[in-house]
Amino acid sequence: MSLNSREDLANRRSRAVKTAWLLGLIAAGIFVAFVLSGVLGH
Repeated sequence: MSLNSREDLANRRSRAVKTAWLLGLIAAGIFVAFVLSGVLGH
């Protein structure tokens, strides 16, 4: 039981990390797009 729970926690952590990375990349891309659009606009 303990091993299974540990594996589940590891899987959840890896999924959370991957999701965080994806959200971070998307947020960074949107931020860069806004900055570039603002610079080009002005």
